[in-house]
Amino acid sequence: MSEKCKAIQHSDQMFCSKCQLVWDMNDCEPPQCEGEVMDNVLKFYTATNTDHILEQAMGDFSDILIIGYDHNGDLDIRANKDLTAKEILWAVETFKAKLINGDYFQ
Repeated sequence: MSEKCKAIQHSDQMFCSKCQLVWDMNDCEPPQCEGEVMDNVLKFYTATNTDHILEQAMGDFSDILIIGYDHNGDLDIRANKDLTAKEILWAVETFKAKLINGDYFQ
């Protein structure tokens, strides 16, 4: 890790909030942090009407991942077919780290 690295431990992984790299705690050759900010998540939208959030998002995204609860209270996850499992996991872990770090609620 470089001196610019902002890596913090989450469970059995390390996550750098500066360059968005994620690696295993036991990795004997961790990736080198470039110190580049990849702040792709600009806002965390909240509203009482879920349809309003979806309407605001229409036409703004090339790829999308939706995680929510349906009207029966069941967890429902949807994504476009272009997203790989690796990309979905990266998006979820990046969001989780930013949420834990308080980036959305200051």
